[in-house]
Amino acid sequence: MQFQQLLQNQEIAQKIAIYKTQLLEFNQNYNLIGKSTIEDFDNRHIIDCAQIYDHIPDLNANIADLGSGAGLPGIILAILGVKNITLFEKSYRKSQFLSQICQKIDLKNVNLQQNINDYHDQKFDLIISRAFGNLNKILDLSPNLLQKNGQLLLLKGQKLPEEIKQAQKNWQFNYKTSPSQTSQDGQIILLTPLFIHSAT
Repeated sequence: MQFQQLLQNQEIAQKIAIYKTQLLEFNQNYNLIGKSTIEDFDNRHIIDCAQIYDHIPDLNANIADLGSGAGLPGIILAILGVKNITLFEKSYRKSQFLSQICQKIDLKNVNLQQNINDYHDQKFDLIISRAFGNLNKILDLSPNLLQKNGQLLLLKGQKLPEEIKQAQKNWQFNYKTSPSQTSQDGQIILLTPLFIHSAT
């Protein structure tokens, strides 16, 4: 089902409304999102994150959201119905918010983790990220986090072509990009590493 249809679902819309209210309230004391983005919150945050739902290859996949922050995109995707998602966020305050919102809207499909470098449990089918770092940084973490044949699904900006060029110096991968529905400069990239170990 396309994400636009899901956003019209009454239960989903109600959970997103609660999430938005809680986030804006928390943001008054702690900087989870930039204040300049609040005026256009729905487009800049909700729709921007929800759009990648349509690009997830398998909704039953074991997913990791790196640098989840305020839960963007991880919480939004959990509300939309992905089955199993782990949010990695090292900030105590942001982790506190994520824990509170998961309890508030009863998100049982979410697992919270803090330090990626300390994580040695199950590996993931899909890594998602919105603002965690460049492709090289995420690919450097892939051997410890990704299953064989795992993929990356990332929200990126106008610097994506340069990030791809730099990453290709160290890694081999296939990828496809799609234009963002919320930003003229934004792109969504679905990337499949061809092998887990660095080429260097």
